[in-house]
Amino acid sequence: MSPLIKLISLPLLMLALFSCKPYATGGDAALPQLALHTYKIPTGMGEQVVYLLNNSMKNDGSAQLLPNGHLALVASPAIHGGMDELLVTLKDAPALQTVNGQMEFWFVLSRNNGQQESNLDDPELISALAQITPTRNWHLLEKMTIHAAEGSLASARGNYINLEYSLKKQQGSLMASLDLEGVGFRTSLSTQLYIQPDKYVILGETSMELDEMESKKLGVTEGQYSLMVVIKTRTNME
Repeated sequence: MSPLIKLISLPLLMLALFSCKPYATGGDAALPQLALHTYKIPTGMGEQVVYLLNNSMKNDGSAQLLPNGHLALVASPAIHGGMDELLVTLKDAPALQTVNGQMEFWFVLSRNNGQQESNLDDPELISALAQITPTRNWHLLEKMTIHAAEGSLASARGNYINLEYSLKKQQGSLMASLDLEGVGFRTSLSTQLYIQPDKYVILGETSMELDEMESKKLGVTEGQYSLMVVIKTRTNME
């Protein structure tokens, strides 16, 4: 089989493997028991496998690459049962020569109320924020670290933020695209821009009004805030 056919057939293979193994159900359609397993993924395939797994499972599990390149998969027995067959198929597939990146995200609530308060402890992060909002106070809402490969979509679900993120190489630079939604509070943001590896970049900012219930969930007072998204990227791009 040619490399192109193998690449195209991978999503179809995963769909077939996992859709043909239904969840075990009880009298009231009991939810499957999720378990954490780790797998060694062939070089160059990890990001694509993570993307396809997360999209096939939706909210019924999660997949993430570990720093050593292995796959950490939280899923039902049905999903885990299809992994052995998938790994056999991937074993002889050619590695994809793509730009891989590790992204660190900081989601910071900012408020221009004349006070200088912050729970941030990273001097470089504070410096990056101060260039845009020198008179505001900052509250770190959440931090995430995810992996993405050029041309694929990575997703992550946090306590307060759900996001989808992609990388695209364009004219020797990296273009980042981001879509996020708040969890338990009303906010959303879609943005894209060129990023500089190993530097803190303000990826986007959106304003929102937090009511009593939302502010209590986030651990802040009611009022008008800006949600700032800061990113630092490490890639294998030369």
